[in-house]
Amino acid sequence: MRNQTQLPFLICLPYAGAGPSVFNPWRPVLQKSVQMLQPSSAGKEKRFAQVPFRDIGAQVLDIASQIQEQLDQHPATPIIIFGHSLGAILAYELARLLETGSTARLVHLIVSGSASPLLKRRGKATGLSDEEFVREVESLAGYTHPALADKNMRDLLLPALRADVEMHESYQHQWAAPASINITCLHGKGDQVVNSDEALQWREVTRGSVDLLNVDGGHMFWVDDPALLITTIRTIATNLGVQGVEDAA
Repeated sequence: MRNQTQLPFLICLPYAGAGPSVFNPWRPVLQKSVQMLQPSSAGKEKRFAQVPFRDIGAQVLDIASQIQEQLDQHPATPIIIFGHSLGAILAYELARLLETGSTARLVHLIVSGSASPLLKRRGKATGLSDEEFVREVESLAGYTHPALADKNMRDLLLPALRADVEMHESYQHQWAAPASINITCLHGKGDQVVNSDEALQWREVTRGSVDLLNVDGGHMFWVDDPALLITTIRTIATNLGVQGVEDAA
């Protein structure tokens, strides 16, 4: 069994409106498989008082600055990045940044609930009134956040959620050459935001392997039942350990 410092890093990036604590329930079930890194975001949780980013490039640089010290201290440690929906695009851009601007050992990108970064997001909620915005976001996601039903809570949460949605809707892919990273893409069969063909087009952004897993559920399939996603992460992390042994032999 590998000790904790030998385990791969798992960088977790959430969907629009969510903060890093959404991944806290994963810690006990993944503690023997990965070292979880949960970067924070301006406008959410412990950084609630800060103005949220509206540009993916700025957000990614902020994320990178939070994890850089740990990556520098453990340069040989494999890195897995996971992101869902907006988080998937952030994860991709972070992967590109690490591939081109560091010596980090980036090995796998896991994305869910996201079309290929080459495709423009369908639907637009930016600029709508609060009521229309909430309805549009919930309709697209097929998911109702309980806190948004309470006006006081909604007023607190909307600035960060609006910033995230604007960031996602305004994103434009800028990379001329494909990445090199291997990608696993999970797609909910009932997803009303992203269809299977759009998810499959992740194959166009990398020279590495791309595995598409069509799973039961909608856009937010893993929020209610993360079991399959957890198993996927464990399998990838375990295979990295086996590969590491083979490389050292």
